[in-house]
Amino acid sequence: MPEVDRMAISADIAKRLNDPSFRAILSSTAPDGSTPIIPALRSDILRDVLVDVNAAGGAGNVVVPIANGYMVIALKAVAAVHSRAKQPPALDPRQTVGVLMARLIEDGGVGATLTYRIKGLGPNARPARADLLGIAA
Repeated sequence: MPEVDRMAISADIAKRLNDPSFRAILSSTAPDGSTPIIPALRSDILRDVLVDVNAAGGAGNVVVPIANGYMVIALKAVAAVHSRAKQPPALDPRQTVGVLMARLIEDGGVGATLTYRIKGLGPNARPARADLLGIAA
């Protein structure tokens, strides 16, 4: 699917929610038990997507169109890493979702659970855990 507007993505995702295999990869849940879905484009800025994730309760399933379907990335804010512990890799919040997708594939691939520190979100910013949940055709 070529990059289209967010409304078209949302409409297509709504149709796909009838498919149990698609629903199965939407595993990121907010504290209230909901399963937030955040449509995104590869060109969206990571900081903007993280704002949407935080507005959804700190967790969300970021659904991004790719050539033959969607990539689903579970994003969740996690507890701060202690300064003595090895720090997770840093990502620039000005990067695009497409760069995050490439990084997830390179660092771990489908099914990997990875934690990244998002630079520049302030001193109290929590790292973001990103799970590349799957690709839905």
